[in-house]
Amino acid sequence: MNDLDFKLISIISVIFVGAMGGLLSLKLSSSKNSRRLFSLGNSFAAGVFLAAGLLHMLPDANEGFEQFGDFPWASLGCAIGFIMILFLERVLLAGHNAVADSIEKHSDTHEKKLSFHLMILTLILSVHSIIAGIALGTESSLRHSAIILFAILAHKGSASFALAINLLKEQTKKKTVYVIISLFCFMTPIGIVLGILIDRLMSGVPQQIATASFDALAAGTFLYVSILGIAHEEFSEHKNKVWKFIMMCIGIAIMAVVAIWT
Repeated sequence: MNDLDFKLISIISVIFVGAMGGLLSLKLSSSKNSRRLFSLGNSFAAGVFLAAGLLHMLPDANEGFEQFGDFPWASLGCAIGFIMILFLERVLLAGHNAVADSIEKHSDTHEKKLSFHLMILTLILSVHSIIAGIALGTESSLRHSAIILFAILAHKGSASFALAINLLKEQTKKKTVYVIISLFCFMTPIGIVLGILIDRLMSGVPQQIATASFDALAAGTFLYVSILGIAHEEFSEHKNKVWKFIMMCIGIAIMAVVAIWT
């Protein structure tokens, strides 16, 4: 299988898994076990993301920047990726929520305001998906591409599931839920296509810098999603903490074993 074929299969896989996660939430939203299953799956994804960022993507970025001196460019890119998602979610989104609440007090079109807010929320949270997609699209090694894809798929279904559940809790119309989940599902494929274009248009040193940069940025977003996006939220609840910890360890262990052969 050549590199382009694998990335096309990746696009189809990401869309399928994301769509299944969203549709599953519509089926299980009323089930008493849906939250527990989601939490365990999400904890596993947190372990996969943490290990993928530290054991695979950051070392790949370091290798790509080796010839550009002793400055830790990869670590800097990782930090930028981390604080970028932190700013979008915890600063920009928080400010948008305050403005939206103020508008709601003086508006009779709550459904329109709510839908707009949810669209903005989805797009902001999808920045991570786009960056991860670009990192996959620019990757030239099939083995490394497979690792990134595994990490993306491990989270995409659960993220889509959680997003749809939150939309349903807000009594969002099903038509709106379908639109938002569809947008979310296509964020990573858009990133993959952009990555493929970057890979095809660049060569030599510029291509190496671009690949290493997006690996570093993606590592930072992976760490953010794992630590603050998932683990912080899951372990703030008292239920199933031991099982969540076990699932997170399993995710780390799987990626550690994969690192032996890559």
